Amino acid sequence: MLLSDALLIKKGVTAIIGGGGKTTLIARLSDELKHRGLVLVCTTTHFLPPDMYGLVNPSKEELKMAFNMGHNPVAMYSICQNGKCGPVDELLPVLSCLADYVLVEADGSRGLPLKTPAAHEPQVPLCTSHVICVCGIDGLNKPISEVCHRAELYAELVGKTPFDPVSANDMAFVLTSRQGMRKTVYGNYTILINKADSDELTLAARAVAELCANEHVVIASLFGDEPVRYVRIP
Repeated sequence: MLLSDALLIKKGVTAIIGGGGKTTLIARLSDELKHRGLVLVCTTTHFLPPDMYGLVNPSKEELKMAFNMGHNPVAMYSICQNGKCGPVDELLPVLSCLADYVLVEADGSRGLPLKTPAAHEPQVPLCTSHVICVCGIDGLNKPISEVCHRAELYAELVGKTPFDPVSANDMAFVLTSRQGMRKTVYGNYTILINKADSDELTLAARAVAELCANEHVVIASLFGDEPVRYVRIP
């Protein structure tokens, strides 16, 4: 099964939030979806320039020209002083009109596998039809302070200290709570438990998935071309 099929990706705007592999997920989905239609990659926060054809602060006409010239996927971004790329603010309200599939990196995690959002996060565009929340199973059973972005907020949400380990119940609660990763989600929502790089980690991820009642959960390893290992659809 292709990852895009397991995640139930449809045409429109898909926002990627959480931690533990957002950029890798976008690269893999872009490669799959380019065979089905035009793919645009962008951000509402900051990300490193993706390894694909990119345009800096393009107009709608410049994007259309890039697609007409055969570039697919296409990334659009602004240039930030910190060496990363930021959003093209003027085009965010019309994302759904720019390509068949729009993939938006809408959150930051500083490379950590888990997080809980601050008051201003995640920054999901209003036109989003599907939100995918990524987390890394490698954060399980490790101290919150070591594996969670916004560790103090994560600990407060699950009723622990930052020095306590993350349990399966903690991970599932944050992934499904309206005070956690579901706080700005009003449409389709999918949880991707990433980094299931072994049978042991896959079993651990399945335990978390079973605690995410009524959620669409996919377990996978985005390392190399590893297949989707497990799909749980209510």
